[in-house]
Amino acid sequence: MRIGIIGYGFVGKAIAAAHDRKTLMINDPNVLEEWESYTIEQIVANTGWIYLCLPTPSKEDGSCDTSILENMFEQLKNYEGIVISKSTAPPKFYIDTFNNCGPEQSKKYKFRLVHMPEFLTAANALHDYMHPHTIVVGGKPVDNTFVLTHAITSDLTYRTKAKIVSTDIGSAAAMKYYANSWLATKVVYNNQFAQWCKSQGVEWKNVAEVLKKDKRIGDTHYDVPGPDTKFGYGGACFPKDVASILATAEAAGVDMSLLKHQVEVNEQLRAIDTSPPKPAPAPIRQRANIARRVAPTRGK
Repeated sequence: MRIGIIGYGFVGKAIAAAHDRKTLMINDPNVLEEWESYTIEQIVANTGWIYLCLPTPSKEDGSCDTSILENMFEQLKNYEGIVISKSTAPPKFYIDTFNNCGPEQSKKYKFRLVHMPEFLTAANALHDYMHPHTIVVGGKPVDNTFVLTHAITSDLTYRTKAKIVSTDIGSAAAMKYYANSWLATKVVYNNQFAQWCKSQGVEWKNVAEVLKKDKRIGDTHYDVPGPDTKFGYGGACFPKDVASILATAEAAGVDMSLLKHQVEVNEQLRAIDTSPPKPAPAPIRQRANIARRVAPTRGK
């Protein structure tokens, strides 16, 4: 039985790279030439499970746009295998979809839905996928067991010693949002604390190296400035997921003022100019001397 991958962004590419290519059927309009692209119908007819690696961008109000994911669920509605969604979306969205899955005629979708949130950076997606700290599988216990027994063992990645957690689909979706919003908050706090260290005559990098040894705090997200040479956090995931939490919280009347303030502080940090200072112009007399030295010699 073959494995389907729908969506070939940095998540889909990482999953593909971790499998025996002979077992894969990939669908994406941007699939590279070395991969044969299959139709949805072909994937439905020939696979035991399908990875969905589809984008869930932010709407103008910050809420999560699940329309691409919903459209694919509709195309897969008669699929009787397991759909393993890697896409980040609010817990309620996944719970509502999950409750509409099953063999009963009253259900909208025949497939069995499992959510496996992914924690990859675009710059190091394959490395991150091949070296996971934790693997979370959210769905019915019987489907989680299938994924843990078959899907994971077919994947070269999961021969590592990552912690594997089986839970319900809503909790799997919520923990992804928690993780990203917490790490985003950690980045902002580390940026501010680094400024405090500087005011005290302390080197932040030295402090960070000590903090990394403390298992309670964790050993990541200490770079100030970050990998993009700017202060605060940016990228594709943190801003989008934080905005989604705030939008759903506002709609539900939940106070998330701490996270909201974190966003305001991050915007201030991102606005700081981190470009290297331009060299001071040479004195006028020095510039005149330089000009005379480089002036072309006129022909006679």
